[in-house]
Amino acid sequence: MPYRTSGLTPEEIEKVKERRRESQRRYYLANKQKCIDASLKSRAKNPERHKEVQAEYRKREKENIKIASCAYVAANAERLNAATVKWQKENGERFRAYQTAYRVKNAEKERARASSWKHENADAERSRLAQWAADNKDRRCISEQNRRERKRLGSGRLSSDIAKNLLAMQRGKCACCRKSLADGYHLDHIMPLALGGPHEDSNIQLLCPTCNLSKGSKHPVEFMQGKSFLL
Repeated sequence: MPYRTSGLTPEEIEKVKERRRESQRRYYLANKQKCIDASLKSRAKNPERHKEVQAEYRKREKENIKIASCAYVAANAERLNAATVKWQKENGERFRAYQTAYRVKNAEKERARASSWKHENADAERSRLAQWAADNKDRRCISEQNRRERKRLGSGRLSSDIAKNLLAMQRGKCACCRKSLADGYHLDHIMPLALGGPHEDSNIQLLCPTCNLSKGSKHPVEFMQGKSFLL
C-alpha cells in the first residue's frame, strides 16, 4: 500500500516509512520461509521485472550496500578468505581466465595499483625479487640478456625456458667438449653477437664455463677447429 503522506511534514513522512520498514522486518522474521517461497515464485514468473527492481534498489541504496558489504567482509574475513582460496583451487582455469581478462580491461588501473604497492612496500618487493632471482637463476640470466639486447638492438628475445629445453636436447652435456653440465653452464650465442649473430633461441647452445670463456667472440668454425674438430 502507498504511504499516506498528505499534510505530513518531511520528518513525519520519514517516521511513517520507518514504521513501515519495521513492520515489514517483523513480518519477514515471523514468516521467513513463506516470504522466500513467494519471492522465488515471483522471480521465476517475472525474471526481467525482478532484475529491474534489483537494479533500482542497488542504485538507490548504493552507499548503504557498500557500508553493509564492508562490515560483513570485516566480520567474516577468515571464512570468506578460506572459501575464496577453495574456489580458486577448484576453478583454476576459470580463475586465471578471469584474472587475465580483468588485467586487460583495467591495464592502467592495475599498473597504478602495482606501482603504488611497490612504492609502499619497497623492502618487501626487494626481498621478493632477490628470492625470485635466487630460485630462478636461469630465467634471471635470460631476462638480463633479453634486456641488454633490446637496449642494444631494439629487438631479439630468448624464451624463458630455453635453458631447460637445451639441457634436455643436449642430454645435460656441453655442446663442445661433452662434459657434464651438472656443475654449471653458460648460455652461448653460437654465432657471436659481435659477428652479427641474432639474439634468438635458434642461435643458443649450452657450454661449460671453460668452453664458453675460451670461445669468447670467435667464429664457431674457428673455435671448433682450434679444439681439433674437423669441420
